[in-house]
Amino acid sequence: MCCIHRLNSQLHIQFFNAPILGCLTSFFTFSMLLNEIALSQLKANIYRENNDQKDA
Repeated sequence: MCCIHRLNSQLHIQFFNAPILGCLTSFFTFSMLLNEIALSQLKANIYRENNDQKDA
């Protein structure tokens, strides 16, 4: 079990059980990977739109 709470606008996670740490670590790693992919797609779309406007 873990407890997630906000303090001074930063996310703090307290772990009460060690085995959950591995699961959460892989979850956060996967989430960060998905976030990176989404961000790069967004940047590519913005770049493409800017170039399309210049060509028009």
